[in-house]
Amino acid sequence: MTKDEFLHRLNQALSSMKPVERARTVQYYREILEDRMEEGASEAEAVADLDPEAIAADLLASGAAPIRPRRSRFGTAMLVLGSPVWLPLLLAAGIVALALYIVVWALVVSMFAVVLALAVCLPAGILALVIYLGSHFWTGLFLLGAGLVCGALAVALFLPCLAAARLLVRASGQLLRRFWDRVFHGKELAE
Repeated sequence: MTKDEFLHRLNQALSSMKPVERARTVQYYREILEDRMEEGASEAEAVADLDPEAIAADLLASGAAPIRPRRSRFGTAMLVLGSPVWLPLLLAAGIVALALYIVVWALVVSMFAVVLALAVCLPAGILALVIYLGSHFWTGLFLLGAGLVCGALAVALFLPCLAAARLLVRASGQLLRRFWDRVFHGKELAE
């Protein structure tokens, strides 16, 4: 059995446990296996003497996960005293992430604006031909040709812009869901 198979079976066996406790337990055993492999054991050797169902049965019978990290008074004091440093940095990181997110959406909106501008050039070229038909025929014909080229570019660029927007919406939804789960539900991102 591989490490991933063991962790998956352990996660399934602990399905009745609270999600936060289950994630901590799986992470605890992931670290145990990684420590064993760092000490020179192969992946199969690291997993060999562990039975995920037996571990889950013991944990569920005792009603507790193997690790319940508690913040010491010193840790709490350092968290409070360090807040003038880490809080502005955290806010700055959040604002930079939000700015990057807005920039990506602005790029998509600007791509659609370019497509729309190119599409408007087609009727403008036709109108220019009509306006210049009597006085400057060749100028009107040139503007009609430019309008046709711009219209063709608009048609050619519309589907790639639509695909980019769909990809961004899907990626944004996944990112937001992972962030929400991590912050408000305590789920691990690796799961």
